[in-house]
Amino acid sequence: MRILVCYPGHAVSTIDVANGYYSALGALGHDVARFNYHTRLAFYDEALSAWERKNPNFEKTGDAVKVLASEAILTEIADFAPQFVLVISGLGLHLRAYELMHKIGMPYGVILTESPYADDVQQAMIASV
Repeated sequence: MRILVCYPGHAVSTIDVANGYYSALGALGHDVARFNYHTRLAFYDEALSAWERKNPNFEKTGDAVKVLASEAILTEIADFAPQFVLVISGLGLHLRAYELMHKIGMPYGVILTESPYADDVQQAMIASV
């Protein structure tokens, strides 16, 4: 099976979970690829900050970085053509990505890594996707 592993939005702690799933799925014979969400976030944060400095009429909104980085998952899906997307630490990915995957009929699963700290938030997020 072709599986796209969506890495968490940061490069600490849960990235080990993502690396573990990526390696295990590959060892089981699956064709796996990474969507490095954390690097996309860093890129769009820098890009929008630079744009904001050069364009005083532009204001970087709170979700703009997450929306742009999350939407990039569609490019990865188009290029890799996975049969399934596995999202690690699902709270980090903006809801826009889930909406877009749903619209194109892409099956996905979410590994919720923030238990027991954010069970209520995770439950609400899963109910909305």
